[in-house]
Amino acid sequence: MTENQIKHVAALIKAWPQSAPPTWNDVVALVEQELRHRWTRQALQAHSAIKQAYDDQKIAYRAQRKTGKKPVVRPPHEIVLAQTIERLKKENAELRETLRHYDELLIRHVANAIRYGITHEKLEQPIIAPFRQQTDQRQNNQKRK
Repeated sequence: MTENQIKHVAALIKAWPQSAPPTWNDVVALVEQELRHRWTRQALQAHSAIKQAYDDQKIAYRAQRKTGKKPVVRPPHEIVLAQTIERLKKENAELRETLRHYDELLIRHVANAIRYGITHEKLEQPIIAPFRQQTDQRQNNQKRK
């Protein structure tokens, strides 16, 4: 199955009416009708997105059956926005951790520079560009051997 097919099947399962219990046989039939290909329950269940959608739908059905109340259905665009927010928060936390690591590294380098007597002028000197022809000479020496 392609990634798009997996997402489509998961969306089909999420759109399942909560008044009826979801079964794998019904899911297989629905997928066959929508995608014009028959996959087995095991093939569908092997994909985590499909399995998660099925499990969520089953839990929602059981909750609705116990309480008699229908759960609040969020529009798809809100779900996408919530996922985007979570992804961005995670990325933000990772970037903050990287920045903290670089701050610690800078403090360590400055402390070592002060400890070993490197002057401010030496630290401010520009980086000298590497001599690029040196690599070419090595290659030329290897050809001569």
